[in-house]
Amino acid sequence: MITAPYNFVPLNDHIVTPYWGPAISHDKPFIDSQSGVLNVEITAESPIFVRNGEIRKKNKDGKEIINSDFNQFKSKYFIPGSSIKGMLRNFVEVMTFGRMEDKVNDVKYSVRDFNNNGIYPKSDISKEVQCGWLKFDGVKYLLTPCGRPGRISHKNLDKISGATKISEYYHQNSNINSDKKRSAKAKYEAFPFKKDGYAFKYQSADEPEDGIGREKYVLDETGQGKKGTIVFTGQPGVRKEKENQGKQYEFIFFNYNNPEISLDKDEEGKPHEIIRNLFHAYYDHDKGQQKDDWKWRKAQLLNGKPIPVFFRLKDYDKAPSSSNLLDMGLAFLYKITYNFSVKESIQNYQKSENLQYPDFADCLFGYIKKTGNNKFDSLKGRVMISHAFAEEGANPLPQKTDVLGGPKATYYPNYIQQELKNGQGKISGNYFTFKNQKSRIRGWKKYPIRYSDPISNPAPIIKGKVNEEVASQYSPLPKGTKFKFKIAYHNLRKEELGALISALTFHGNEGFYHNIGMAKPLGYGKISFSIQNKKEAELNFLLKEFECYMNYALAPKGITWLDSPQVKELFSMSKPSEKGDKILKYQKLDMENRVNDFNQAKKDGLALQDFSKIVDPVKISSKASISEIEQKKIFHSTQSSYFESLALKGKEDPTSLYRISVEREIAKIILEQKEVLIEKLNEKRNQLKLEKLNQLAQKNLEIEQARLEEKLSNPINLESVKLNSRAFESLEKAMKVFQVKFKNGPIQDSQDQEILKRKLKEIFSVLPEKEKIKWKDSSWENNQYYKKICKWLGESETKKILKES
Repeated sequence: MITAPYNFVPLNDHIVTPYWGPAISHDKPFIDSQSGVLNVEITAESPIFVRNGEIRKKNKDGKEIINSDFNQFKSKYFIPGSSIKGMLRNFVEVMTFGRMEDKVNDVKYSVRDFNNNGIYPKSDISKEVQCGWLKFDGVKYLLTPCGRPGRISHKNLDKISGATKISEYYHQNSNINSDKKRSAKAKYEAFPFKKDGYAFKYQSADEPEDGIGREKYVLDETGQGKKGTIVFTGQPGVRKEKENQGKQYEFIFFNYNNPEISLDKDEEGKPHEIIRNLFHAYYDHDKGQQKDDWKWRKAQLLNGKPIPVFFRLKDYDKAPSSSNLLDMGLAFLYKITYNFSVKESIQNYQKSENLQYPDFADCLFGYIKKTGNNKFDSLKGRVMISHAFAEEGANPLPQKTDVLGGPKATYYPNYIQQELKNGQGKISGNYFTFKNQKSRIRGWKKYPIRYSDPISNPAPIIKGKVNEEVASQYSPLPKGTKFKFKIAYHNLRKEELGALISALTFHGNEGFYHNIGMAKPLGYGKISFSIQNKKEAELNFLLKEFECYMNYALAPKGITWLDSPQVKELFSMSKPSEKGDKILKYQKLDMENRVNDFNQAKKDGLALQDFSKIVDPVKISSKASISEIEQKKIFHSTQSSYFESLALKGKEDPTSLYRISVEREIAKIILEQKEVLIEKLNEKRNQLKLEKLNQLAQKNLEIEQARLEEKLSNPINLESVKLNSRAFESLEKAMKVFQVKFKNGPIQDSQDQEILKRKLKEIFSVLPEKEKIKWKDSSWENNQYYKKICKWLGESETKKILKES
């Protein structure tokens, strides 16, 4: 069973959009307008910590100094109003079936999972990957493709690596015993020799590639071979030639002088999708997870220097182009991009009848949304929350040190909805990932409330030393600390105020708690709210109004609000449970002792189970009777029609008929012009496409001609022929590489003839006696050697060499 300190409320397929949303105003009150102030008290039911929000300073090494103190102003501890607002807004979004697509970044995640060939087929990727140079000119990114990369061994690089031999350097574990030393940056620093200006030839002429499309080369000391640049990537492990383990080759980016591809910004002014996905794959959005190589390469890129990248194409029958790029990375086997983004997977599942209407949380707390180029729609929130100041005399506990690692959304056993076949979380069939169109995210992430006191998650010990770099220091305030704050609300409907109170009080049910601040996975920040200036009867009336509306809104789906999977799961994670505590723990990741629960869970086919299926069912009391709910459905149906009529009335205009006729006439003219322009554009596009294809064909012809000329100009190489009983077969294989030299008749070059004659004499010397007799057979029509050698040397030279041997 997978354990985790977090879980999910299932993603709602139906979005509730209040019918009064378009009519919300700060100036025109609703008929039942609710305005006022809630005086609220927070009680810390466990130690609580909210980090000081001051601007972070840096030490002399440029590293940020993170303050371990509780947030404060003039020695007064407080929880920022924005933190409380964010927590409440998220709770309202979940319990009111809110819209999620605008809560996530529109990027595609990347994956490199060597344990799952269905998701990450290494051999296929090896055959597909191309290479090139990426640079940034200050406005846009430019990619210069270099085709398939070559490979060159560390042994061969020893010739130019200087006093320290690269093949020997990575025999030593001490040279790769940290992420920093395993990086490409460290390799460039350890071996600073010049990387460009070399020529290369095939390592073995009869076996130019390794079986999965990767060509092997060696330095060509004559300088006549293919020109290119040596490119280093990271060194993941110790190098052992005898066991054929560890990385033993680096890459060659060949100089083909291909045209640059411009990766322009999109219509909204955002970087090209490939660039956005590249930056996201290397955690450009999260400094804590960035590796040295990304920081180094990004700095080079932003300084205008080209950096080496690897990429794949959508269609390999077409040339590389900005629209034909699939994904990109800094290593040969980089993290490939999924087919669908998080936003796309949400849009494939969440539906709304009124896409233009705000959801419940947007109505309460406001929003700003982009609707087009430089166009925005916005609404100011009608709920304002003050800071929550702690009572006098609150003193922090001794400083704590724990690892507060954040979960990764790319871990699909937890973050993607899986089909389970048993109570232990075993999946049925294969894993769903963002590779599948029908996949959907698990939903709204929450940290379930712990039953026990907070636990610790100490920093790992590596080689006898505590790795403090991954740990956080914090000084929480003790359990029992009380905070007071105010919530001001303006022009809310009764249903909206009821939603706010329902979020604060768990719909008037006791024994449920929120959590806030840092270290929630460990049990810190468990809190309860108490509304001080409202009587219970008034609160229950407002809760009833909200409950009745939600049942009306969900009626088309055939479900009741309190019985919905979303509300049940949300409340299950908000009620402490001894059973729940047993699974609220991090999976283990201890590379030093080779413990990796994350990979093992995937090997075992496990997925995170719903929290409600592990703990005892929760009981949620309703505030409305069945008859009250049915009566309110009629009321809301009438109200919905009324607000719809207001919206239509507001659109009435006496000049609309004339304006519509003019608009139609203009639209007709525009359409005609558009068709003409489109036709011209298509003609131009086809012309450019044909020119591009002709250029590529000419380029390929030139490259192929250069290869042929290279083989014609260089003498034949028969060093790979082994002198044994099968030597002649080995010779035939080697000669196939140079068949261009005898394609139109016997070899004419005297140097080639001498090399071949010498090798033939050497082969004869090691042939068995029986084969030597066949070799000397002067009845040429029966001599198999004669027939084959004739292709290379001609009849007279062949007879001569066979007689003289």
